[in-house]
Amino acid sequence: MKISIVTTIYKTEEYLDEFHRECLEVLQDTGRPEYEIIFTVDGSPGEWRPVVAALKARDPHVKVFELSRNFGHHIAIWCSLEHATGDLIFLIDSDLQVSPAIFKEFDAKLRKDGDLDVVYAYQAQPQGSVPKTWLRRAFWRIFRAVSSVEVPPDILTERLMRREYVDALLRLGDRNLFLAGMMHWTGFKQLGVPTKRRTRAGSSYSFLRRVALSVDAITSFSDVPMRLLFTFGAAIAGVSLIGALALILDKILEPEMILGGFTSLSVLILFSSGVITGSIGLLGIYIGKIFVQVRERPVYIVKRVF
Repeated sequence: MKISIVTTIYKTEEYLDEFHRECLEVLQDTGRPEYEIIFTVDGSPGEWRPVVAALKARDPHVKVFELSRNFGHHIAIWCSLEHATGDLIFLIDSDLQVSPAIFKEFDAKLRKDGDLDVVYAYQAQPQGSVPKTWLRRAFWRIFRAVSSVEVPPDILTERLMRREYVDALLRLGDRNLFLAGMMHWTGFKQLGVPTKRRTRAGSSYSFLRRVALSVDAITSFSDVPMRLLFTFGAAIAGVSLIGALALILDKILEPEMILGGFTSLSVLILFSSGVITGSIGLLGIYIGKIFVQVRERPVYIVKRVF
């Protein structure tokens, strides 16, 4: 049975030698001699070429796909998955925050349960700064509230998948990729394993980038925000109509009454303008996703294959 180890490279060249060594060790320990290791270079600015060249010189099972620019982590993973040919596909990040040794536990669970299709890792004790922790918790709460897809919180990249599952995943055809959602929407029998993640200084994702990814993920898997806007707009319209009828009734009952309320009217106008602007922006996000999907551009472009 052939094993495909798939990963990405973005500013992780300093870990590649150790990553490769640990992968070979775990394959030997689990009795998996037939393998391939696929690296997708996601427009990394680092000096990864000499490292990759040395790896390929030592190991002919290494394959490298260089993308034409930085397309993003999920798209680079997608490239690796599309080029994997193994019966089992082991997805893992190359920064060693999760050790390749986790393959042993994944493999043991798949061997034990023949009906199991996917074993994935999630953080047993999530770590990070206060803003990141707050954003992560808020994202998962909102996502679970508005989406019909049950995605475990604090899920990690690392997972071992059977060929049938990966083939089904690749048939989805999405161009707005949120892999955590797609991988659980696909179904099949999946099992989570609690994992401790090593901490690294710094991150390639800024706070604003994380916010943008969170918005993208939620709007990719739910139309609830649009329905909430419709409900909110209908409620505002209803309240406004009631207020207008009340003013008309007061004028009928007291013809000499001078209608006031300039401040209240100004606040109402500003509030309504904000709701309208936000609604248009949200609609723009959904329309933008439709535009990306229907223009049928390739999700990524491979510049060079090593």
